[in-house]
Amino acid sequence: LFMDYGVPNGSNNDLQMTFFLPLGTPVQALVAGVVCDVPELYSGDFSVRVAPTGVECTGGSAVVLFETEHVLNPLVAEGDSVVAGQQVATVSDYHREWAALGMGVVEIGVFFAKDMLPWHACPARFLDPGHAEQLLAQLASIHAAWEAEIGDTTLYDEEAQSPLGCTSTEDVQG
Repeated sequence: LFMDYGVPNGSNNDLQMTFFLPLGTPVQALVAGVVCDVPELYSGDFSVRVAPTGVECTGGSAVVLFETEHVLNPLVAEGDSVVAGQQVATVSDYHREWAALGMGVVEIGVFFAKDMLPWHACPARFLDPGHAEQLLAQLASIHAAWEAEIGDTTLYDEEAQSPLGCTSTEDVQG
């Protein structure tokens, strides 16, 4: 189950890609770098925010951060070095109605500062070229499986997405 970056959500667009996964699913670091902070969120779970290698992390922030939001049991702390693919937490039980069905949630995002304001970008724009084809094929498989499950092949408009998973390539303030 998946929601794309930029999907209209009320009066706003979603700022992260959202994955609904079985409870207990490991969450991996999106990039190699340094954990800038692991704040507790309004929902009682956590976010792991990593500054990529070469980007300075100061006071829990950086000019760009790769976020995994709504996670439980963080395995890393501020200042830890991580490698891409390293387990950093598990999916959250944040959405109680989904947790009752054995499903958790994690959101991934790219956060950066522009004109002293917070902005987000679609994570699929930053895929490692050596892994992009495989990852986008997996995302296409997720789209197809969920459309098949609910019986609606028009749920995702893959033709309008470039890269896949981005209903918008515009950066979004927020």
